[in-house]
Amino acid sequence: GYSREEILGEHCTIFSEEPCKEGCGLYCLDIEKPIYNRLCTIKTKSGDFLKISKNVNLLRNHEHKVIGGIECFENITDTLKVEERLKESEQRYAAIVNNAPEIVLIHQNGTIVFINQSGVKSSGFEVSEIVGKNIFEFLTEESKDNVACVLKRRQNESIIEDYELQFITKSKKVIDLIVKSSEIKYNNDKAVLTVLIDITERRKIEDEL
Repeated sequence: GYSREEILGEHCTIFSEEPCKEGCGLYCLDIEKPIYNRLCTIKTKSGDFLKISKNVNLLRNHEHKVIGGIECFENITDTLKVEERLKESEQRYAAIVNNAPEIVLIHQNGTIVFINQSGVKSSGFEVSEIVGKNIFEFLTEESKDNVACVLKRRQNESIIEDYELQFITKSKKVIDLIVKSSEIKYNNDKAVLTVLIDITERRKIEDEL
């Protein structure tokens, strides 16, 4: 918000805030230069506070003596606000998924990277006993074949119809599940979001009829 005439000849503390007020990183001998992408706060002429990403380096003469410094910065206030809103949205989504009555599982190339609380309760396993493991470790032999075929098809098909599998719980009980799956991005990588609906009781009734 300052004009060139208002800034030239003034000390940088006219607008600099944190962390510059605690100590100048440019001339601090303990901080290696150049400095890249340092998150700082500045105060505009109107009194608003902006978040900036700053690059800093020393200026030296032909004798390698320090004669000044150069800084360039980018206003990232709006970017940080958007990221914060996305984080809040992700947290709300995670809360919904974690409290869903269905089993929700995310895997990448067969390796489980997320399971919700319903999945933990139904399987009898702790989260640490499931996440990081291959999904095949929890399936019956017949289901392993079915899932292997589905994973192979997914390489060429983005939409896979619902199918059934049998999951082996920690207590060795076999539960029947309907699988609804779709491709998503998880931690910036391709993944498969899987919703598993327990139909074990329905299967028992059907078998008895």
